Amino acid sequence: MPLFSVQSHEPVPPLLIRGGGRKLQLKNHSYQPRALLQRTKELFECEKLLESTQTICRSKFVNFVKREAKPTQESLQHLMRCLDNFFFSGHLTGGKHRRVTLEFRPDIFDQIGKLGKGEHAVWGLTEVTDKGDTSALKVKISIDASHPKLKRGGIVMRSLIDVLETLVHEMVHAYLRVFVCLCDECQRALGATGHGAVWQELKQVMSMTIRSWDTTLQNFYLDDWDRLDAS
Repeated sequence: MPLFSVQSHEPVPPLLIRGGGRKLQLKNHSYQPRALLQRTKELFECEKLLESTQTICRSKFVNFVKREAKPTQESLQHLMRCLDNFFFSGHLTGGKHRRVTLEFRPDIFDQIGKLGKGEHAVWGLTEVTDKGDTSALKVKISIDASHPKLKRGGIVMRSLIDVLETLVHEMVHAYLRVFVCLCDECQRALGATGHGAVWQELKQVMSMTIRSWDTTLQNFYLDDWDRLDAS
């Protein structure tokens, strides 16, 4: 439930030019969804304006996927930081006050890469773990290897890409939950389940960007099943 029925909206600040790169400075629970979306896209949509931190994180992400290494909790945490630095100026995982933590069920790494009859796809959940103190906001992303509501057929091949698609899905939820205003109007714009038009557009533009990074990622998040839940 939104904490406030009436809320003045701060303008999303312009990108700062600092140390040869561009940064976006944001405050928790302050912005209208559409305005936040447009400013966020400015961070990564123009290749010529990417800063070195972004290109380095992109290379690290691509190199890990191309190596086809078996992921660990540490490596997935690292990949989340790479995505955060590229798309969100490090607002979720960086700085002194990390806003987002990532958790896994203990058996998820044994499940990646396995075939199983009647098993289910990777799923995720984003939860706000604080009780309204916006200065100490914490969000938890949980990723699991299976969930009965998301069955995709009798035989499922779990891959690192499945997990990374779920991670992107949940990072979009986390970003919007951290920075979008809590007033009724803004919360309604996010949709009853959080999959409204702004969430859909941000997820889609991030996925399209990741597909452009390398041929190994050209099918990233093409299965757009969550559009069915865009309320």
